[in-house]
Amino acid sequence: MKKVFLALKLCLVAVLVFGLVMIFRQNQEDRDNLASLADAVRIAGLSQRERDAWEEGGFGGENASTKAVEENVERVNSAAPCPNEIREQPIEQLPDEAAVLAALQLDRLQEVNDEVVGWIMIPGTEVSCPVLFGEDNQFYLTHDWKKEKSSSGAVFLECELDPALNDFHTIIYGHRMRSGAMFGSLKYYENPEYRQEHSEVYVAVEDGIYRYEIFAAYEAGLEDLVYRLNLVGREERFLSFCLEKSV
Repeated sequence: MKKVFLALKLCLVAVLVFGLVMIFRQNQEDRDNLASLADAVRIAGLSQRERDAWEEGGFGGENASTKAVEENVERVNSAAPCPNEIREQPIEQLPDEAAVLAALQLDRLQEVNDEVVGWIMIPGTEVSCPVLFGEDNQFYLTHDWKKEKSSSGAVFLECELDPALNDFHTIIYGHRMRSGAMFGSLKYYENPEYRQEHSEVYVAVEDGIYRYEIFAAYEAGLEDLVYRLNLVGREERFLSFCLEKSV
């Protein structure tokens, strides 16, 4: 009887130790992921200093950052219409909540990794990070935006689609991090108030900054229609399907 009790006790201790190790590893991975994203923010010129400057009404003085921002604003304001037929109007002015994206220096991120093709942001949420475009849909599941090994992975485009966002339907993958980083906050779209307060997605690419309005939100299955790539001739069916599924 004592041997059974001792074996059970040792088993419980082992389970406890294993659980603590897993919690420690998860916390360390979360910290590494946040540090990697912080590096991206800094390198891209989207630091807190620049965010604060935008909120205060713009940069003071004629410096390199100011000049870069002005050039990007001019580029965005004169951008050609989006190629998608259902969105023919160009963005003429960025709202205050997304104005920081005008300071984005995508080329600096591409000096670190030339597979960085843009930046995605949902204002007021944790979604703000580089977008990658790799040769397959596997690499960035286990590597961060700097191509360093990471179980947190990175946010990346479906490899068979146009990285310039010219397709009718563009798929962007990303882990739902427990810390809320990357796509961790998307689960809150089940809440009507949250959807209303965070109803727009911004994606900055080399050609400009695109604004998308969220019209549907739901949890998709692995074989769901939203993962289909060739939707030519089935656009209306796809939109109806999303609306029917939407919470």
